[in-house]
Amino acid sequence: MRYLKIFFKIIIMIVAFGLVLMLLWNWLIPEIFKGPQISFPQSVGLLAMSEILFRGFGRARNARTHFKREMWRSKCEQWKEKGGGPAEAAN
Repeated sequence: MRYLKIFFKIIIMIVAFGLVLMLLWNWLIPEIFKGPQISFPQSVGLLAMSEILFRGFGRARNARTHFKREMWRSKCEQWKEKGGGPAEAAN
């Protein structure tokens, strides 16, 4: 039952974001850039494509984020040990 609720929430969010994207696109793009209007399936596809292009595929993003967080954590610890900050470490 819990998974069914999560599934329906995800579907509702996809439909809502797709509808908002379609309405905004069809309102702005033809007026400003003389571009084409898009249908609902095209707007959902555009959402999926932008998710892939700008966020990447799930696990790789989490691994990169974890690596960067650990890198900055170690740098901050080094700066605390030396008694300075990033500006003093660069000099």
